[in-house]
Amino acid sequence: MKNLGFAALAAVALMFSPPASADPSIVEQDTVQQVLIGAPDAPVKVLFGRHAAIYLLDRDDSNFSTWLAILQNARDRGTQVRFAYDVYGPRLTLIEPAP
Repeated sequence: MKNLGFAALAAVALMFSPPASADPSIVEQDTVQQVLIGAPDAPVKVLFGRHAAIYLLDRDDSNFSTWLAILQNARDRGTQVRFAYDVYGPRLTLIEPAP
Protein backbone atom coordinates (compact mmCIF):
# COMPACT_ATOMS: atom_id res chain seq x y z
CA MET A 1 0.00 0.00 0.00
CA LYS A 2 2.91 2.32 0.76
CA ASN A 3 4.28 1.85 -2.79
CA LEU A 4 0.87 2.70 -4.26
CA GLY A 5 0.80 5.98 -2.32
CA PHE A 6 4.28 6.87 -3.54
CA ALA A 7 3.31 6.07 -7.15
CA ALA A 8 0.19 8.22 -6.88
CA LEU A 9 2.18 11.11 -5.41
CA ALA A 10 4.77 10.85 -8.20
CA ALA A 11 2.03 10.80 -10.86
CA VAL A 12 0.39 13.93 -9.41
CA ALA A 13 3.75 15.71 -9.25
CA LEU A 14 4.43 14.93 -12.91
CA MET A 15 0.98 16.12 -14.00
CA PHE A 16 1.25 19.49 -12.28
CA SER A 17 4.92 20.31 -12.76
CA PRO A 18 5.86 22.98 -15.33
CA PRO A 19 7.19 21.80 -18.69
CA ALA A 20 10.84 20.83 -18.62
CA SER A 21 13.33 23.13 -20.27
CA ALA A 22 16.55 22.22 -21.94
CA ASP A 23 19.61 23.25 -20.00
CA PRO A 24 20.50 26.67 -21.49
CA SER A 25 24.17 25.72 -21.40
CA ILE A 26 23.51 22.83 -23.82
CA VAL A 27 23.68 24.11 -27.37
CA GLU A 28 23.26 21.76 -30.32
CA GLN A 29 24.92 22.18 -33.72
CA ASP A 30 23.55 20.83 -36.99
CA THR A 31 22.72 21.63 -40.62
CA VAL A 32 19.33 23.07 -41.51
CA GLN A 33 17.44 20.71 -43.82
CA GLN A 34 14.10 22.50 -44.14
CA VAL A 35 12.41 25.69 -43.02
CA LEU A 36 8.64 25.28 -43.37
CA ILE A 37 6.76 28.57 -43.33
CA GLY A 38 3.03 27.88 -43.06
CA ALA A 39 0.09 29.97 -41.98
CA PRO A 40 0.91 33.49 -40.70
CA ASP A 41 -0.37 32.65 -37.21
CA ALA A 42 1.52 29.34 -36.92
CA PRO A 43 5.12 28.85 -35.80
CA VAL A 44 7.74 28.19 -38.47
CA LYS A 45 8.80 24.52 -38.48
CA VAL A 46 12.52 23.76 -38.69
CA LEU A 47 14.07 20.38 -39.51
CA PHE A 48 17.74 19.74 -38.78
CA GLY A 49 19.96 17.06 -40.32
CA ARG A 50 20.72 14.76 -37.37
CA HIS A 51 17.88 15.70 -35.03
CA ALA A 52 14.63 13.78 -35.45
CA ALA A 53 12.25 16.36 -33.98
CA ILE A 54 10.47 19.19 -35.77
CA TYR A 55 11.52 22.36 -33.93
CA LEU A 56 9.26 25.42 -33.73
CA LEU A 57 10.32 29.02 -34.26
CA ASP A 58 7.71 31.19 -32.55
CA ARG A 59 6.67 34.22 -34.61
CA ASP A 60 6.13 36.21 -31.41
CA ASP A 61 9.76 35.81 -30.36
CA SER A 62 11.64 39.13 -30.37
CA ASN A 63 14.43 37.48 -32.41
CA PHE A 64 12.12 35.92 -35.02
CA SER A 65 13.28 37.90 -38.07
CA THR A 66 16.97 37.54 -37.28
CA TRP A 67 16.73 33.83 -36.48
CA LEU A 68 14.63 33.12 -39.58
CA ALA A 69 17.24 34.85 -41.76
CA ILE A 70 20.05 32.82 -40.13
CA LEU A 71 18.13 29.57 -40.66
CA GLN A 72 17.31 30.32 -44.30
CA ASN A 73 20.89 31.39 -45.05
CA ALA A 74 22.30 28.23 -43.44
CA ARG A 75 19.83 26.07 -45.36
CA ASP A 76 20.73 27.72 -48.67
CA ARG A 77 24.50 27.50 -48.07
CA GLY A 78 24.51 24.07 -46.42
CA THR A 79 26.24 25.46 -43.33
CA GLN A 80 25.58 24.61 -39.70
CA VAL A 81 23.87 26.61 -36.98
CA ARG A 82 24.05 26.38 -33.22
CA PHE A 83 20.70 26.17 -31.48
CA ALA A 84 19.06 25.61 -28.12
CA TYR A 85 15.46 24.76 -27.42
CA ASP A 86 12.80 24.43 -24.78
CA VAL A 87 11.63 20.82 -24.58
CA TYR A 88 7.99 21.92 -24.75
CA GLY A 89 7.19 22.22 -28.44
CA PRO A 90 10.21 21.85 -28.91
CA ARG A 91 10.47 25.64 -29.19
CA LEU A 92 13.73 27.18 -30.36
CA THR A 93 15.28 29.56 -27.82
CA LEU A 94 18.59 30.34 -29.56
CA ILE A 95 19.81 30.35 -33.16
CA GLU A 96 23.27 31.50 -34.21
CA PRO A 97 25.67 30.70 -37.05
CA ALA A 98 28.13 27.96 -36.16
CA PRO A 99 31.77 29.06 -35.93
